[in-house]
Amino acid sequence: ERDFVKFLYDHTIAGLILIFPQMSDEEIVKLKSDGQHIVLFGRNMQQYKIPSITVDNKMGAYNAVLHLFSHGYTRIAFIGGVEHGHLGDRKERLEGYKQAIVDGALTLRPEYIEDGAYFEETACSAFMRLMRLPEPPDAVFCGNDEMALGVLKAAKQLGIKIPEQVGLIGFDNIRICQYTSPTLTTVNQPTYIIGNLCCEKLIYSLNNRDREGVFTNLLLKPDLVIRESCGC
Repeated sequence: ERDFVKFLYDHTIAGLILIFPQMSDEEIVKLKSDGQHIVLFGRNMQQYKIPSITVDNKMGAYNAVLHLFSHGYTRIAFIGGVEHGHLGDRKERLEGYKQAIVDGALTLRPEYIEDGAYFEETACSAFMRLMRLPEPPDAVFCGNDEMALGVLKAAKQLGIKIPEQVGLIGFDNIRICQYTSPTLTTVNQPTYIIGNLCCEKLIYSLNNRDREGVFTNLLLKPDLVIRESCGC
């Protein structure tokens, strides 16, 4: 990231779109104070008057868990990623999961919340731990699709049928979801719209157009792409 930021300062590029940046808020605020044109996706920077776009992670997770509940699953686990102080994805998706559990009048069980570190192999191990519990879950919501792929892999190794024995939903709607067996139900992030709006905000910023609108964080609503893994 810092290598690309150098291109801003030497005027190789006029503006930069940062996707889930690892830089701290302080570093990003310095870019703005230095007059650089930037747009962020994945972190709300409205308080700093920096253009940004985010997806409603809490709503996406909430709808996914309630969908599992609507199919009769009552012991729903969550496999999430690593929490970073400046990246709220994991926290927001966990909040959505917890709220859906409460609203569905289900029992919120701490042992059903696992860390999959956003990777397939780590989620595979997390799912195996869940299945070794005295009362294992009958459904799993994963914080991203790569972890859901890990659950599919682990379920196959354990001889567990999805969705007959365990329902499964991921998050992101990456391309491979439509080719897995079973195909993966997932929360869709509107990637084309995200890219389009990020670029639009950057162009407006460069041209000093619609200044107040540029600096407002745009919160996008995700939708559930229903396939086979949830029991539909």
